[in-house]
Amino acid sequence: LEYNGLIVIAIIPAILYFLGAFLSIHFEAKTDGILGLSKASLPDGKELLKRLDLLLPLAVIILTLLSGMSPIRAALFGIGTAFFLSFLRKSTRMDPRGFVTLLVEGARTALPVIAACATAGIVAGTVTGLLHTKGKIDGLLAGILTMIALWSVNLRIMDGANVPLLRQDTVFTPLRDAGVLGTWGGVAVLAGAVAVLGLVVVWFLTTNLGLSIRATGDNGPMISSFGVSTDFTKTLTLALSNGFVGMCGALVAQYQGFADISMGIGLILVGLASVILGQAVLSQRWLWLSVYAVIVGAVLYRLIIWLALEVGLDPNDMKAITALLVVIALLLPRWRGVLGPFGRAVGSLTGGPAGGAPDTPAAAVAGGASPVRAGVGSGAGTPTDPSTGEK
Repeated sequence: LEYNGLIVIAIIPAILYFLGAFLSIHFEAKTDGILGLSKASLPDGKELLKRLDLLLPLAVIILTLLSGMSPIRAALFGIGTAFFLSFLRKSTRMDPRGFVTLLVEGARTALPVIAACATAGIVAGTVTGLLHTKGKIDGLLAGILTMIALWSVNLRIMDGANVPLLRQDTVFTPLRDAGVLGTWGGVAVLAGAVAVLGLVVVWFLTTNLGLSIRATGDNGPMISSFGVSTDFTKTLTLALSNGFVGMCGALVAQYQGFADISMGIGLILVGLASVILGQAVLSQRWLWLSVYAVIVGAVLYRLIIWLALEVGLDPNDMKAITALLVVIALLLPRWRGVLGPFGRAVGSLTGGPAGGAPDTPAAAVAGGASPVRAGVGSGAGTPTDPSTGEK
């Protein structure tokens, strides 16, 4: 239902409500002998006329809603109008700090949802880490137990298995109202945001704490000998990674227009396929390439699924196709010695060594190790020392 129709429908109930309130107050005042303000106590009409410009943002919001714009876009126009009107008087002019506050207030409708989901993910990752490090529960089992518990938690929060968001304002509403979402302009905006997030991850992994996390994945006993608590680094890694998962889940739900309890089923396989595809395309020589390889792999995975659907494959077979891609990528390094020159050429794409030893995270998974090397971890896995096989 558009806001235009909603306003028309609400006119009569609104008139009846205010008329009822006026009559109730009037007769109550008559009964109790309450008198109104004297003429001298009433506000000066001239002073009120000088402040009529303060009603202009409200008028802009009403007009934009009547024109068919979404509430969040109408609010943006209202905020912009209030911003320009503030310069008419010295007492209301906004400094840069006030402008930032204005933007924060305008974005407050959707960002708390994302922050709450990210916080929930951090809590879930911390619980998994504590179960594994302090409870001495196997990492995979700890992750499974946490996911089972979160299923019930999500059902409680959602109050059902599915929640529609089509009529709700989201972080993508401004892009959709501007006609950018679904175009290459929208792709550029989202790609820029992902690129910035990748830079933040690269920066973090180059700090002392980030180096400790990476060293925990490469050689836990070695970094422990330097006084670093591997229990802390494992728990922190799980908390941060699950925080990203929660944030991404909120963004996906807002983009798709609904949240479903089964949306996360099978995503661990999708994440693994993205990591392996990215490592097959980009070199792992530098840290920033390792980080952006995951992003490139996620895009490639979606392109492969799109191509599979374009050639007419059954959508019900997508999970099987994903599993097949992961199996092929994991087995390629092991086939290098068997296939000769062709195997070496193919294996070089995945970064596997000549003898097929698990030197990369992809190959480490094939050999039974956990893909936590270079700071790339699994929410349910346990960092494993590739040289000793110890957890």
